[in-house]
Amino acid sequence: MKKIWFDVTSILNWHRPAVGIIRVEVECAKFALKHLPDRVEFCCFRRPASFVRVDPATVRAALARIGQRPAPTASSTPASLAAPSGIEARARSLVLRFPGAIRDPLYRYLSVRREAVRTAGNGLRELRRAAKAWVRPLPETNAWRPARLARQASQYFSEDSVYVSLGLDWDQKDLTFLAAQKLATGFKALLFCYDVIPVKYPHLCVADVSAKFARYF
Repeated sequence: MKKIWFDVTSILNWHRPAVGIIRVEVECAKFALKHLPDRVEFCCFRRPASFVRVDPATVRAALARIGQRPAPTASSTPASLAAPSGIEARARSLVLRFPGAIRDPLYRYLSVRREAVRTAGNGLRELRRAAKAWVRPLPETNAWRPARLARQASQYFSEDSVYVSLGLDWDQKDLTFLAAQKLATGFKALLFCYDVIPVKYPHLCVADVSAKFARYF
């Protein structure tokens, strides 16, 4: 019978109210603890490059901690949606520097084009990030080189193992290292794609989320 290794890296490192992806990992971990205690082992990724076994008691403690955190209240949503983004705030600050005769018509002109302003600002930010990444690429050690990666074998996963990850893989794990272990050991890896919004619509994302997603895929 194949042994299932369920990755709980995300819930072990989560200390806020649960969001959708965390809830999925939480519910699947609960199911494994209750119905598949003899088939499922838990693991997490530890930087710089290793997977370690996680005791079921540690998983239960993480589930209890997350379960005690209340979800955001509905009353806080309208205020957060009404707040202008950083790009909008900077654009507004710039417009306010003009004399009144220019400022008022310019403000009206831009206010009905808020989405265009926001998208253009995000586009410029991504272009600047791309330029930096072009000049300073990722270290060569992160490149895909099977001959080098094949020497990194897992101490836990075997050929008849199944590794399952439902969490925040693009933010918390090293897919190159996982590929190395899979190449060396031959276990089955199951990863989950919730959506590709950061790839198709990067202007809807904050910080470097879209860039992380691109590297992840």
